[in-house]
Amino acid sequence: MRKPRISKRFVLTAIVAAAVVIGMAVPDARVFADEGEVAVPMEVASSPMSEEVDASAPEEAVEPASEEAVGSTTSDCAAPSVTPDSSATAGATTMDVPAAGTDRSDQAQSKDAPSTDTPSAASDETGGAGEEPDGTEPQDLVLVTNVSAASIAERPASGTYRLYWYALIPGADSESYENPDGTWFGLGVSTISGVSNPAGLAIGTDISGAGTISYSAWNGYSLFPDLTWDGATYKYAEAGSANASKQGYYTISHMRTRVANGANAGNNNYNPVVAHSTHTYHIDNTIVLNEKNFYTVQFAVRYPGETGFSSLGEYAKRVEHGTAESSLTKPSYGTPDEFRETIAKDGVTYRFDGWYTDETCTTKATFAGSVTANTIYYGRYVPELGNLTISKTVSGSAANVNDTFTFELSCVSLANKSISGVAFNASGVATVTLKHGQSVTLQNLPAGITVDIREVNLRVQAKTSATARVDGGAQTTIKSEGSTSTSTDQVQAAITEGKTTMVEVNNVAEAVPDTGVTVNTTPMVGLLATSVMGGVALAAETVRRRCRDEE
Repeated sequence: MRKPRISKRFVLTAIVAAAVVIGMAVPDARVFADEGEVAVPMEVASSPMSEEVDASAPEEAVEPASEEAVGSTTSDCAAPSVTPDSSATAGATTMDVPAAGTDRSDQAQSKDAPSTDTPSAASDETGGAGEEPDGTEPQDLVLVTNVSAASIAERPASGTYRLYWYALIPGADSESYENPDGTWFGLGVSTISGVSNPAGLAIGTDISGAGTISYSAWNGYSLFPDLTWDGATYKYAEAGSANASKQGYYTISHMRTRVANGANAGNNNYNPVVAHSTHTYHIDNTIVLNEKNFYTVQFAVRYPGETGFSSLGEYAKRVEHGTAESSLTKPSYGTPDEFRETIAKDGVTYRFDGWYTDETCTTKATFAGSVTANTIYYGRYVPELGNLTISKTVSGSAANVNDTFTFELSCVSLANKSISGVAFNASGVATVTLKHGQSVTLQNLPAGITVDIREVNLRVQAKTSATARVDGGAQTTIKSEGSTSTSTDQVQAAITEGKTTMVEVNNVAEAVPDTGVTVNTTPMVGLLATSVMGGVALAAETVRRRCRDEE
């Protein structure tokens, strides 16, 4: 029998095995925080702000009869032989109006009771040409959108259609549908172009501000006839003209332009009658009658996002000379529906600011005097405002009070705005830096918005935790101890009118006890590789020895 001997391979394998045993005895490598390192996590969760409008599609209904597009001169009614006063413009000039669209709700209204049914798509949507202009100056009429986006149907600009003009009789209720001829004066018929066939739109759809309105009479129905009321006759005068305030003249202010069921003649039996089943376009107005010892009082509102004023027809009243302003009925919130104390638009809350005596809304109306002339009270909406303060503190045995911390503020409503020296970019994002004990305050922010706050560019080596508290409430952990993310979870700061929202962020950094053992992971990797190689060599040597012994 052969004498046993120890090969070099066996010795190598033994060494590797020993190395493996030593490697397993070494504790897991950890990287401890150096004293003074502070990893600060803080964040402000964002919440969607905005208030969204419900523009769901209306239900299908029986297709209404479609009024023929302008272009045909055929009419079932003979045009009245009434000629407007020379102060009225009767030319064929047109007026371009900006596209409509506001975020206010509005009831469906027409000369007939409003319908919730929506007609099917219009058929034969033609676009007959209107009459040629004669070069006269256009009327000074400002069209103001007075309806929410939900009630404005999607409609292509395509045709030219008849437009039936009306003026609310003094003291009548614009919401009354039982007797339209007892509610409205007929003012004639012109055309509106750049809109779709009304047969394809629901009754009550408001198109104020859309299309181009012509002042050319359609088929002889001249605009703005003389009107007789309470035994006196009045001629039309353009608003702002020399006759506008003279006795014996009347002026009008736009209320709305919308789809209605047919057309009525009016109290003065002036407009052509159209069957109730036919969808038509109406333009409704309030009226001011200049009469001796009587005046018209109106209330007009500029809604959020609009540049002009909309007359509240329900409150247009004739009063006697010397009527005390304190006895006037001022508009109540909710009548009409779109007139509310607060309105949310694009994530911002607006509050009604009261009544003024001038269009620029600089002089508040006190309602302490008496009415001695035709009077309009003007109201507006202004954004509610609040403040936001963010403060920073650090604590713990490893805290570094000299460190600078960066916060990211995000709010789309503040895009491209500078608030208290803090500039927001086109995406609505801004950054501020704070040290321990410092704070920053953003003043006059629109109430109703939400600002998302996140702390960024954190160091990942420190063993830290972070908490945030909003308006003195309970502390919320926004970064757990030992987390290695480079930013905190965001927190949410909602802005409230007349209040400062406080966001307090605190970071705690604790020193890790020094064990005296510093492990470099590179040698550990080398030992592991050597162990594997040694194991392979040992297995190979064992196989060879068995082969020799068998020989």
